[in-house]
Amino acid sequence: RGLQLACWIIVPIVVGSAWGVLLPGVPDARWTDRVSAALGWSYFSVWSVSVYPQRVYNFRAKSVLGLSFDLMLLNLVGYTCYFSFNAAYYWNSHVRQEYRDAHGGRNSAVKLNDIAFAGHGLLMTLLGLAQIAAFWDYPPLDRADRCLRVATVSSIAALALVAVALMLVIAISAERFASWLTQWVES
Repeated sequence: RGLQLACWIIVPIVVGSAWGVLLPGVPDARWTDRVSAALGWSYFSVWSVSVYPQRVYNFRAKSVLGLSFDLMLLNLVGYTCYFSFNAAYYWNSHVRQEYRDAHGGRNSAVKLNDIAFAGHGLLMTLLGLAQIAAFWDYPPLDRADRCLRVATVSSIAALALVAVALMLVIAISAERFASWLTQWVES
């Protein structure tokens, strides 16, 4: 059991470090960039591996008892936002240029391992939600849990409505309305 636990910790660190060192990077990368890549991929590997035992257990037991539905909903929102943010800073040339203009020509610190971490987290959250849909076996909620569920779902719905409204206003006004966002962040 101890060896098995050690493998769940040590193997992802070793694999992540190897990825960080061996994957192609910036042609003129400094040694600190390689250390950063090794740490980033190790972080990705360790945190990614941490979700598998619960998903495997749910599948084997055909049960989701012990897996919080509210947490999965919040993770869905969190990983969606985190992935969208990282993807924009990594792949969108307009966003990357705006970042360089606002930060003295420096590039964003978002790396491929950040995209992979957020994307993997989003996929594992979707898998958890699919397992909840397939194996729903939660007992009826008591009053406190119902209040928590209502608060969670209401907060997510309100956030979604505000996000959609802001996206529409930005799209319609060609970003003039939302210029206060970038001015506030830059100050």
